[in-house]
Amino acid sequence: MSFLINALIRSFLAQQAMDFVQREVTSQVERELKSRRDAADQAASIRDGRAGAVDFAMVFSQQNETVGLRDRFPDAAITRGNGNTFSTFALRGKHVVVAVPPDDSRERLELLTHAVIEIFRPQRIVTAGFAAGIAPGVALLSLYVPNVLIDAADRRTIDLRQMQLSAPHHPGRDGHGADDGANAMPESLESLFRTGTIVTTRRPVDSVAQKRELRKAYSAQIADRSAFPILDLCRKRGMPVLPMRSVTSLDNEELPRDVKSNTGATHPARRWGALLGNFVRRPGSVIDTIKQKQRHLEAADILADRIIKLLFEVL
Repeated sequence: MSFLINALIRSFLAQQAMDFVQREVTSQVERELKSRRDAADQAASIRDGRAGAVDFAMVFSQQNETVGLRDRFPDAAITRGNGNTFSTFALRGKHVVVAVPPDDSRERLELLTHAVIEIFRPQRIVTAGFAAGIAPGVALLSLYVPNVLIDAADRRTIDLRQMQLSAPHHPGRDGHGADDGANAMPESLESLFRTGTIVTTRRPVDSVAQKRELRKAYSAQIADRSAFPILDLCRKRGMPVLPMRSVTSLDNEELPRDVKSNTGATHPARRWGALLGNFVRRPGSVIDTIKQKQRHLEAADILADRIIKLLFEVL
């Protein structure tokens, strides 16, 4: 009976994959045509000086980190150019842009952040996304605003406590300049976040051994791949910035190798192929992939909820 069930599931997945590839080929052509039109429109708006300034820019490293916001703002205007995706929407009369690169490499993240600053001229930037918990006591799906950021590549350190959400345009208590608390987190938001040290690496942090080594080397609570280059660039450009990271794995959890291939920033058709191949080798990989997907959806939803609360507080 188990053999029959496995055969039926394999046949179903194979047919689903074939149908998906056929649909994807058609939709890919349509997306490419639309992307070219959008890129042309974006270039025209930039030349005409119509891009304008936005109140908030949010820089993510992967599309799955933005699902919660996309669900809340389904009518956001989407523009694509140079592989980047920009979504713009209004919140309480303010303009917000969400930016995502085609992949989460450091080079792409830096180019994207440069583009956001140059094109949209935001007053503030939020860099949001997922992170791995690497220390005991870090709760799953908890949200961190790191106060210290370390780059594992060259061991540089940035103390973020003096640069979070500075508000240079708001008068201080004396009516002449920013007050002494301009760089602090609003008191009503402090209960929504945890603080700690984050270490940014160039490789994904999936294994227990990696997490243990990073914790020992840097005394950090969480690890990611994107916070440091974005923060470093914003600091150099004098741009007020706030990092936010939602924890999607614990220090004693290890992501199976066949699940990694299903959750990366690859093309959907390739992910379907990888899912089918992994199922043939290990049927349990499908369940693990679904669990990981669900966890990412929950993390993205928490990110969206906290970001919106943040915008309502400071706008």
